Amino acid sequence: MDTVAVGVLGAARGMSVGGLIDKLPNARVVAVCDRIEKRLQHGLSQTERATGFDDYEAMLREPIDAVVVASSPPDHARHVCMALEAGKAVLSEVPSAHTLEDAQQIIDTVEKTNGWYMFGENCNYYGYIRTWKRMIDEGILGEVVHAEGEYIHDIRHMTWNAPDGTCLTPQEAAKVPGSSKSWRNAYHPIRYITHTLGPLLWLMEDRCTSVSCLSTGCRTAPEIGSPDLEVAIMNTESGSPIRQLCGFSVPHKPGGQWFCVYTTKGCVEWKRSNDDSPKVYIEGQDVSDKIKADWDMSPGIGPLKDSGHGGIDGAMVWEFIEAFRNGQPSPIDVHAGMDYTLPGIYASMSAEQGGVRLDIPDTRVSRIV
Repeated sequence: MDTVAVGVLGAARGMSVGGLIDKLPNARVVAVCDRIEKRLQHGLSQTERATGFDDYEAMLREPIDAVVVASSPPDHARHVCMALEAGKAVLSEVPSAHTLEDAQQIIDTVEKTNGWYMFGENCNYYGYIRTWKRMIDEGILGEVVHAEGEYIHDIRHMTWNAPDGTCLTPQEAAKVPGSSKSWRNAYHPIRYITHTLGPLLWLMEDRCTSVSCLSTGCRTAPEIGSPDLEVAIMNTESGSPIRQLCGFSVPHKPGGQWFCVYTTKGCVEWKRSNDDSPKVYIEGQDVSDKIKADWDMSPGIGPLKDSGHGGIDGAMVWEFIEAFRNGQPSPIDVHAGMDYTLPGIYASMSAEQGGVRLDIPDTRVSRIV
């Protein structure tokens, strides 16, 4: 395939990916779809060659090769499956599924259509994650025995939507007629786990087998209904437990991700703030504590090094287009996407039951529902 023709569903986050696709020599965005006119026009302004649609089914009838699904998470399964059934490849935004039933529907549709599906976990492409992976593969760090990840993102200002798609606080929404709750309202933050769990599972080459989760409850913003924080402990096939913390309504600056990996030979850790530094400790070095490291965020993969989120968006887009265009397997296939997503769904179920431990099925060998 010389040039991949791409349609984008969801002109907000979707065009931050679609705009990068248009910069590649072997791909172009030819269609943009959004039901909100303001967002659609914004999306079309980011590309010179696309036709606009407010009807997803109509866009899928166009001669496009692939679809970027960047709609709201509750709609991911329906929109992904519609694209696959229409014979289109899919790059899906995170998380891959909203419910267990959604997850099984996606898996079934990929298998039924023999479709090409990539889960868009951009954080797998952080430069330091790639460096840690090389250090593990080369034996410098030894075997991973425990890993931790935290994702804190204060989204209290994004829990309602105005009719034109603008994000609002509950207080602002009360003054704007026609406003509605967004998917983030009353959302379990642990369900948005893939940005910190995905990179760890990728470098560990592992999957989670069970999870127990506890919630703080809605203390900071009871009017939103989203717990301040949720903390999950997961076991893995390798027997190396993983701790995950996710929060959507707790005051915290700056927000973002933090990772730490403990191994049989030492540990590596990302910085907690802009004033902090990444750190590394390897047993036998002449240091009394972890020393500062100079790992770069940018993965340096492909021609889009100056893209969003420190270059990781461009690396993900590059691998998506090149793998699909050349008939190669998906870099993050449907089962990997479920490995990253399902622990968050089961963790939210555990939190609702006071922390009971729940098993997580392997979608490669068993059904979810």
